[in-house]
Amino acid sequence: MEKPPEPLDQVQLNEIYYNCTECKSCIEIISIDEKECYIEFKCINNNHQKKMPIKEYINKMHLYTDKNINNDICINHNKKYETYCAECNCHLCKECLKQREHINHAKNSIIEIQPSKKELDIIQKIINFYDIKKEKLLNEKYKKEGELKNKLKQYKNQISVNKELQIKENENNKIEE
Repeated sequence: MEKPPEPLDQVQLNEIYYNCTECKSCIEIISIDEKECYIEFKCINNNHQKKMPIKEYINKMHLYTDKNINNDICINHNKKYETYCAECNCHLCKECLKQREHINHAKNSIIEIQPSKKELDIIQKIINFYDIKKEKLLNEKYKKEGELKNKLKQYKNQISVNKELQIKENENNKIEE
């Protein structure tokens, strides 16, 4: 089995905003079935839990895409987020923290949980690996389809030739009788 390539030195990520197909909330991906092409996810804010084909998910998710979901600036204070409140499922800037509304809540420091450059490079390399693999499979599919069409055409031609021979043989048998 092929192994994914080693990480790249530079990474350029597209602006992709993954969200619930029912609302604008972020999602927690529970599982991805690559073989059957299914994704199972849970909506963080509204607890929608869905399992659907990945293609359907991508089509539906675009209905609720909100660039502010992945924005790292607080909309209330226009400052960069510092932590994430796990109990309220929201990001907090320094000003939000000063308000002490989340004082005893479980929180994570954004800087500790955000992916490193190295991790992003590895993920991008894996994406590239599967893009190439997908392209190879598509090319193989088209090649096989062409081969099958050619064989079908040959079989049809052979059947036509056999039919003509049978008709001639039947005509010869009638003449002899």
